[in-house]
Amino acid sequence: GKRFELQDGQIQFENNVAAIFVKGRHQYADGEIIAEISGSGDDIDIEFSSTPPAAQDEIFAQLLFGKSLQDISALQAVRLVSVVR
Repeated sequence: GKRFELQDGQIQFENNVAAIFVKGRHQYADGEIIAEISGSGDDIDIEFSSTPPAAQDEIFAQLLFGKSLQDISALQAVRLVSVVR
């Protein structure tokens, strides 16, 4: 349910195959999270990064719960583990 502001977007067609690249930014109180989606229809890759730099589980905790990893509940931690896997 988080909103990302579109930073860049490209679609290229070659030999009847579409390749995409989309980059978006989500700002929160302590920084920002960048999501990059790239690839073709059969092979899509999604990468997350943040400023300041953070581990993936910290980024997902912020996206899913709007909290730092240290501030989530035990039930939220279980949900986070399933997402990271």
